[in-house]
Amino acid sequence: MRTLDNYIGHFPNTSQWDGNVGLASHNRGPGSFFAGIWTLNQGDRIYFETTMGTRAYAVVSVQMIAATDTEVLNHTHDNTLTMITCVYYQPNMRWRVTAIGV
Repeated sequence: MRTLDNYIGHFPNTSQWDGNVGLASHNRGPGSFFAGIWTLNQGDRIYFETTMGTRAYAVVSVQMIAATDTEVLNHTHDNTLTMITCVYYQPNMRWRVTAIGV
């Protein structure tokens, strides 16, 4: 949680570049890098920049999922970006945005 107060966190069981890259952040308060993430629309572009380069993704879905739904972080063969953040006043739910490399 301390990481999320200042940075976007990376789920260590996901890829850092190829396959499914899983990221988490707050959406309000300190480190709210994912503020308004639930307002993204299908087709919106997200640019992911690392020391390995920059990759473009297109949003394919924005969903509320159970906080225990960790299958969304499973390996994928396609370049996928999975972004997860909390849902206001629903501690057992999370917003998940899935985007595919373009």
